[in-house]
Amino acid sequence: MSNKYEPIREISEEAYQLALLAAENKVECGHYDFSDGAYANVMYANLRPIPECGYEAHRKFIDIQMVIEGEEVIGIEDLETMRAGECVFTFDEEKDAELWKHNDNGTHHHLKSGDYLIILPEHAHMPGACPEGGVPKDKKMIIKAPVTLLKK
Repeated sequence: MSNKYEPIREISEEAYQLALLAAENKVECGHYDFSDGAYANVMYANLRPIPECGYEAHRKFIDIQMVIEGEEVIGIEDLETMRAGECVFTFDEEKDAELWKHNDNGTHHHLKSGDYLIILPEHAHMPGACPEGGVPKDKKMIIKAPVTLLKK
């Protein structure tokens, strides 16, 4: 089982260890800080229909979005393509976030329990979407890892 999560280990050993626990649903909701500057938030999330979800992007952090329990659709789109769309929140250095309205350009990934995506700063992502016919709630973990942790 651990091989599936090796790409997380290459970014952060502590995040990897938490992902292994999360894969077995052995992690409580809450905030987790790691010694390498990464952190994780584990929560129950209310999901929305895909057309109601917008895209976001970060510059300082890599996002690792993992479904612990349930299902979620996450869209991924090239950042430059997204910037041609309608921005609703220009980049804020303190929040490390830039937001856009929904569009149909992205590739949708249907994640189930134990699945995850690593989202690099060159991509925008649309988290929190409910799969068609799915339950509008899931348990998930979002790991935020400083881009400096990427192995060169």
